[in-house]
Amino acid sequence: MDSQNTQLIQFSSLGENFSLRVPVKEAAKLKDAIDKLNEKVNARFNKNPGLTPLQCAILVALDCVEELNENNSSDSEFYKKVLQQYTKMNKIAKNIEKKNG
Repeated sequence: MDSQNTQLIQFSSLGENFSLRVPVKEAAKLKDAIDKLNEKVNARFNKNPGLTPLQCAILVALDCVEELNENNSSDSEFYKKVLQQYTKMNKIAKNIEKKNG
């Protein structure tokens, strides 16, 4: 990666330090993800202060997988919006084909 087009993001989570070099255009997304991760970690530790960092990491990972599964299910709002846009684009494409066909 070209260092002029990248940004170094440093953060800590669960007692571990991380340094990640990402494209500049992705830095804000990564920072948001780090903030969300740390919110989840802090919330989990507040509920269960006796957890080890590894146990907390596994439980937070499971929470994230559950959220992803919910967002990818066919009855989620996200899926419905994507399907609406796909249907709309498909109709437009068919109309263009009819006009050009």
